[in-house]
Amino acid sequence: MALTERSRSALYRGLSEVLHDEEAVGEMLSNFAARDVDEPASRDFVDARIAHVESRFVALDARMEVGFASTDARFSELETRMEAGFLATEARFSSVEARMEAGLSSLQARMEARSSSLEARMEAGFSASDARMDAGLADFRGEVVAAMHAEIRTMTQWTVGSIVAVVGLLVALGLIR
Repeated sequence: MALTERSRSALYRGLSEVLHDEEAVGEMLSNFAARDVDEPASRDFVDARIAHVESRFVALDARMEVGFASTDARFSELETRMEAGFLATEARFSSVEARMEAGLSSLQARMEARSSSLEARMEAGFSASDARMDAGLADFRGEVVAAMHAEIRTMTQWTVGSIVAVVGLLVALGLIR
């Protein structure tokens, strides 16, 4: 039970007169509660409160262990699900990769076929061009040869005619008999 302010003051004055040591009186009165909320506690009360708090800590520790076990189980489940998801994703990537490789192979085969076709058409075009050029050159060669023969014949005729005229002139002049 707490001392009232009046009682505390009266005890302080009375004990100070008897002991003549105010400090000792103050220390002694500090062992008495100054307010109603400051109750002195017995050793049994303190031990009971400590035991109660310890039992609450034990219960809390047990609940935390259950919670940690539950959390560990959830993490394990999540890890399993994530690993399954990773495996499924990896399988999908493998499938996409296989389809892409098949598509690339198909594209490469089509390009090679078109390239071969284009090469064959170009070769045929070159052969046809070569044949036309050869025919054109043969025709041109024939025309050139014919033109040269005509020119040579004309030149030969003129040369022979010029020689005959010069000989005739020489005969007429009497230089040749």
